[in-house]
Amino acid sequence: MKRLPIVLATVAMTLAACGGSSAGPAASSSGPAKVASIAAEVPSSVPTPIQIATDATYSPDEYIDPTTGDIVGWDIDLGKAICKVMGVACTFNNVTFDSIIPQLTATNPRYVLGISSFTPTAEREAKGIDFVSYYKAGEGWVVAASSSITVNSA
Repeated sequence: MKRLPIVLATVAMTLAACGGSSAGPAASSSGPAKVASIAAEVPSSVPTPIQIATDATYSPDEYIDPTTGDIVGWDIDLGKAICKVMGVACTFNNVTFDSIIPQLTATNPRYVLGISSFTPTAEREAKGIDFVSYYKAGEGWVVAASSSITVNSA
């Protein structure tokens, strides 16, 4: 089980490196496919489908589709892509945000992965959680040049 976080991190970084293009999206895309060399690194002891914990209350990252009742969002899409590259099935479980880390660090964890808009912190890392930062959030202000609003940097 100790290799799985490394495999997950490798897959996430690989997917992130493949993203983006100035040429725009292709006319047709089937998404990621199983990568045999990565799939070979998945320990046989990992039960499948891989159980992934998320708090589906943070749209558009992860939320419940009101029409289908499915857990959806771009974090979910990333999780599905990771599983596809690893060649394993996965199941997303909607749990409370504050229960994800304790469940991941339990002696017999129910979940192998948590995808839920986490911000890496020293406190969370001290609990034995490895993070893969594939997204950086922040704030920005846009003011018209003709505006009387003065913006001072902090």
